[in-house]
Amino acid sequence: MDKIRIGVMGPAEIAFRRTVPALIASESTEYAGISHASLEEWPGQSAGHAAKCDKFVETYGGRIYDSFTEMLDDESIDAVYIPLPPGAHLKWATLALNKGKHVLVEKPSTTSLEDTQALVSLAKEKGLALHENYAYAFHRQIRALQELLKSGRIGDLRMVRSSFSFPYRGEQDFRYHADKGGGAIIDCGGYPVNLVCRFLGGNIRVTDSFMGSTREHDVDTYGAATLRGDNGVIAQISWGTDNTYRCNIELHGSTGLASADRVFSPPPTMNPVITVRDNSGTEEIFAGSEDQFRSSAEYFCKCISDPEKRETRYAEILKQAELIQSIIDSNK
Repeated sequence: MDKIRIGVMGPAEIAFRRTVPALIASESTEYAGISHASLEEWPGQSAGHAAKCDKFVETYGGRIYDSFTEMLDDESIDAVYIPLPPGAHLKWATLALNKGKHVLVEKPSTTSLEDTQALVSLAKEKGLALHENYAYAFHRQIRALQELLKSGRIGDLRMVRSSFSFPYRGEQDFRYHADKGGGAIIDCGGYPVNLVCRFLGGNIRVTDSFMGSTREHDVDTYGAATLRGDNGVIAQISWGTDNTYRCNIELHGSTGLASADRVFSPPPTMNPVITVRDNSGTEEIFAGSEDQFRSSAEYFCKCISDPEKRETRYAEILKQAELIQSIIDSNK
């Protein structure tokens, strides 16, 4: 398969720091360039975006597109990566799909179940890939945890716990503003929701949840929930954008416990440690290093070429949105 030529819509920090280097390193993708919003597309943001694009070109090469529309009109581009604030995802992902582009979108896909359903429906109609970039899921650390559980090393799974939270990032950050698609549950909260689903079996549902806010923000900044799968396993999760830093998972088994402390954000060169504890003592298992952003981008390329993988991804994106919406609705 020829390399998938990908354009980046918006000079976001995550794109500069993780995604563009991954696109360049991958044998499956070609980095086409960076676009910024025009004044008409994003009043008040265009000038700042344009200045940031220069840094991308100086560091990584590629072309600067002077509007998102210009990039979407470029027929040489197969797909776009959208790292914009969540409130802008639906608009630009919809326009990209309508232009025949496959879409790799930063999490969350959109800010509501209804909007995600509309986006998935359009991708299906167009026969295009839609990939929500929970990149952590494509790190070998997750596979190692799943294999450890299947091996029986900690016995039968009884409970899962996971947290993702970090300290306050300042009033200017989009995460603290409803009009930009902010809110802790759809930002860091989506990670433990997404992760525990990989261990709870099918028919997962939210049985209890709480969301709170700090500093008079109009969005939630912390919360917790309990989920249950049809295998009877309970998951307890927490999240926060104004909390102490947490980034972990615990698998509680009938004969042991497996845990990892950098489950969502290991750097590409980091060799994550899975700690296993039982009555015989403690063992450290090294999962191996991997660039999760590169692996996620390569899975996106597989979704482009494989209709079955596309369908699987659509279902996963919808289930994620359903669970998040259930938590939001139960706290209204």
